[in-house]
This record gives sequence, C-alpha cells and structure tokens, in this order.
Amino acid sequence: MNRSLKERLRSLEQSVARIPPSPAAPTASDNAIEPAAPERLTLAKLGFRQEVGPLGPYSVRTLTYDLLTMHGDSRFSDLLAADLTALARVAKLQDVPAASSLRFYDTETSGLGTGAGTFPFLHAVGRIVEDELSVDQYLLVDAMDEPALLAGLLEQHFAEPSVLVSFNGRSFDWPLLQNRLVMHRITDHARYASAQIGHADLLYPSRRLWKSSLGKVSLGHLEQHTLGLTRVDDLPGKEAPARYFSWLRTGDVNGLAPVLDHNAADVCSLVVLMARVADLLSGRQPAVLAGEHVALGRWYEEWRAYDLAGACYEAAAACPDADWRALWLHALHLKRLGHLHDAARVWELMHERFADSVLPAVELAKAAEHRDKDWHAAACWAQRALDRRERQLIAQGAGISATDGTRAALAHRLERILRKARTTGAVIS
Repeated sequence: MNRSLKERLRSLEQSVARIPPSPAAPTASDNAIEPAAPERLTLAKLGFRQEVGPLGPYSVRTLTYDLLTMHGDSRFSDLLAADLTALARVAKLQDVPAASSLRFYDTETSGLGTGAGTFPFLHAVGRIVEDELSVDQYLLVDAMDEPALLAGLLEQHFAEPSVLVSFNGRSFDWPLLQNRLVMHRITDHARYASAQIGHADLLYPSRRLWKSSLGKVSLGHLEQHTLGLTRVDDLPGKEAPARYFSWLRTGDVNGLAPVLDHNAADVCSLVVLMARVADLLSGRQPAVLAGEHVALGRWYEEWRAYDLAGACYEAAAACPDADWRALWLHALHLKRLGHLHDAARVWELMHERFADSVLPAVELAKAAEHRDKDWHAAACWAQRALDRRERQLIAQGAGISATDGTRAALAHRLERILRKARTTGAVIS
C-alpha cells in the first residue's frame, strides 16, 4: 500500500514510543457503518466498518503497523530477513513460504472447548503488505452474522495458497474454525480451509526450544522471557468472554476495547516469535541456552545430520545451565559414535552431579562389563546403581522389598557380573 510521508512519520513515532496504532477513521470508500444501527455506531468509534462478502455483511476493522515498529526487543521487519527454510521443515510445509503468504491467526472464544457450544467471537488475521503489518479483526456482532463473517474472512485471506501461523492453533483455533464452517454448511468456501493452506503452529518448536528453561511455554511467558516484551494493563485472556457478553447486553464498547487490544497484541507477538524461532533454526541467531542446543540437536538427528547434532549436544553439555537431559543426550551421541571413553567421562560427571540418577551408573557398569572386562569396576557401578534405586524406593515409601522391575533388573545384572567374575577367577572385594 502506498503511504504518504505524514503516515510514515506517524508510524515511526509509534515505533519509538511503542504505542499501539489507532485504526483509520472509516471513509465512504470503506462502506462505512450505517448510522441507523446504534451498536454499529459504538463500533465505528473503534474503527470497525461493515463489509459485504459472499454471504452478506460483517464487521471488521484494520490496524496497520510500520514494519520498523518495535515489539519487545524485535521489529516486525525481522521476519523479512529470517531464513524460513528450517522452520518450514519443522512445520512439515511443502515449500518455504514467502512472507506475503503468511497469515498470523488468533481468536478470542466463548470458552476453551471445541464443541458446538464454543464459538469464536473475534478473529484476527495479520499479514505483511508491502512495508506494513496489517491486522484485520473480525467481530461477531450477532450470531446470525457468523456465516457471512467466516465466508468473508476466508475470501479475504485464504482464497489463495497461504500458510497459517498460530500458537496452539493446530489443536484449538483451526479445528474450531473448521467446525464452525461445517456447522454453517459453508461447503463452497470450506475448500479454502483445507489442502491449499499450510500450518505452522509455533507452540511445538517453542516447547522444544524453551520448555526446559521456562517450564511453562505460553505465549505470555515467551513474551516476557524470550521476546523481551512486558504488556502494560493487558486484559487477561480468560476475561475476554465476559467482556464480550457484557458488551452484547449493554452496548458499552469501553469494556470491549481491551479485548480487541489483547487480541491484536497476540497477533503481533506471533510475527516476532516466528522470526525468533526461524533465526535459531537457521543459525542466524546463535543458541545460548542448553535447551536451545538440545532442541536443535534433536531436529538435526531427525534429519540425519549427525555431525551437526553432535556439535549441538556438545554445546548443550558445556552450557552453565546444562541439565541431566543435556548431558545424557551428549553421552548417548558419543556412545553411538563409538567414543566410549568420552561417554564414560560424561556419565561419571552425571553420577557425581545428580545424586538420585541411576542410569549413568548402569551405563558405566555395562561399559566395564562388556568393553573392559573389568569385573571389579562393573560390580561397583552395578552396586551403586542398585543402591540408588533402593534409596528411591524408600523415598517413595515403597521400601526395598517392594516388587520393582528396575530394582530386579539391577540385582540381576549385579549377580551376573559376580558370576562371571567367579568363572574367570577374578577376586572382587
């Protein structure tokens, strides 16, 4: 879209001040809302307009942000510089998407279910249009308007091959939208929501990358701890349904405005989160946390890039925040490569650092028994593993006399090692 110099300066001022944009006032060309409907008048103050789609009229407003606008510690324009090749592979997309084909999708719904009783009352679709991020918000003003709204949304954003970008949309937002299409028998337009739409759900790569460091991987947690964004006076998402139904009852648009702002902010966060994930996957941004290195290593293993996977596991093990899993995967990779002495050093470190861990001692017992034929060392490590398992059972209140498969296997291993030692004449103290 072509913009005047004044509009560009206004967008840059918003970028510096980090304030949300104001929707453009409706004009005659916007097919503005008719003064005869009071509820439409209140929405008009928020920038909503009435458009007519294949199945009738619906309410929508458009927010625009200059791509240089800061959102947290990133700019929307970072997405244009990102290499999406690896992310497309992670999301199992057929092709690497162009930025113009991305549709950032988020909804506000009447509940958390996906049945007929739950419906989305607000849809937001963001996309890159020349030098702007454009966010269209579709508001359900009346239940009778839903077929028209859904058909208009699909026609405007999904009539051409595109890639939908969401956060947990694969299991919630997108199935809910498809259910509404089926319920309203919008068969002529349902094809837009099928084969020609790819889906990149950012929840799944985000879990791999940051669950070990964050614990809870929600969009809000990622904003605070990964994207450098702290929302001010943001409406909690769980309050959105009550605000919407209150507006339907009273017509007071003031309570609805924070819901719209929250929804638009979610879409903006999807843009910078996608750029951040893509940069980590492509190596454009170096991994820092052990969990990031581990996640990259797991993807490389799946893609049979074993050298890159090994480098990631080694980097993860060297990180200050390396946890049990980072060290364990590093040791297993060394074992697969046949570097058993190096793997043994990692297992010894794990045995020392993680007092409740049984598996490192088991691996050391196996190495001493099968590789070194050192019955004394094998018996010592098997006994240490057995002792730790028994302490675990006691801590759980089960006691060492309880039937436990792990304890039985460890006892059997120790007996076998002692039997081999006696057969060879070795003396074990």
